Amino acid sequence: MALFSGVSKMSACEILALINALAVALSDDLSNEDINALGNLIVSIGSVMLTIGALTDEEQSTPPCGWHPSKKPAPPADDTLPS
Repeated sequence: MALFSGVSKMSACEILALINALAVALSDDLSNEDINALGNLIVSIGSVMLTIGALTDEEQSTPPCGWHPSKKPAPPADDTLPS
């Protein structure tokens, strides 16, 4: 996404400075209750985005030997069942 192309070229210190400046700007003139609500909203959005990214990575990866977490293991052969 073009919006984040500049951020990917920034150093870790520059990114931290940007995040801190954004947090201070968003918190300016808000009550503690509003700051907490906005912070929780941002954290929730981030959690969902991380979940989407993890699921997308899982779908795009090639599972070893055809195994995939959504597939159930095959039942044991009849001769391996206890009598």
